[in-house]
Amino acid sequence: MWRKRIKEQWDNQCAYCGSTENLTIDHVIPKSKGGTNFTQNVVCSCLSCNGSKANTEWKEWYLNQEFFQESNKRRIQEWIGHKEDGKVKLYRCKPRRNFIPNAA
Repeated sequence: MWRKRIKEQWDNQCAYCGSTENLTIDHVIPKSKGGTNFTQNVVCSCLSCNGSKANTEWKEWYLNQEFFQESNKRRIQEWIGHKEDGKVKLYRCKPRRNFIPNAA
């Protein structure tokens, strides 16, 4: 259900190239580089883009693609919470595990 919703949010198109074929989910910030499974860190991606990007930094990879579009870059940045000042809201999320800080 979660994957389906992510794909629907991206109009069943790859967030990077716009393809509607072989769609999957890509971690924008790879888990191997500290990315999370939060919704803000995953986008709809075709298998080709997902495999090509692998665990590289998404913006560096995307800027070098022939299908690069500024509008898609902005949409991805908004999705993951980037701001012009470089801060990422994604890392401000805290786990929702019945954890009560300073509980005595």
